Amino acid sequence: MRFLVTGDVFLEEVSGNEVVIEAMRGERFAVHRPHVSAYELDPLWVVSHVETGMRVGGGDSIEAAVRAAEENCAGRSPEEIERALASARERRASANASKPVAPARGSNDHSVMR
Repeated sequence: MRFLVTGDVFLEEVSGNEVVIEAMRGERFAVHRPHVSAYELDPLWVVSHVETGMRVGGGDSIEAAVRAAEENCAGRSPEEIERALASARERRASANASKPVAPARGSNDHSVMR
């Protein structure tokens, strides 16, 4: 699936595979390559909330990223999850109103905007 995550300047389109996060049933998540990787220690795979692009986990493999996302979400109370989703929805609404979708960039190997 393709969806947008919020970058520093643009909304960035990524392509990922849907995964289920038990602690947040009813929400859609996908595992994908990061839209940018500026640091050597960045994860190779991330799990993001599809609606908002909020990153919930990352790791050196798909399995590690999904496991990290599941552990991160399972360690949160329902109230913490609701606050995080509300905040992510606010940030996304603001980004939708103020940031364009990124133009195609050859420098981002993970971009689907080519």
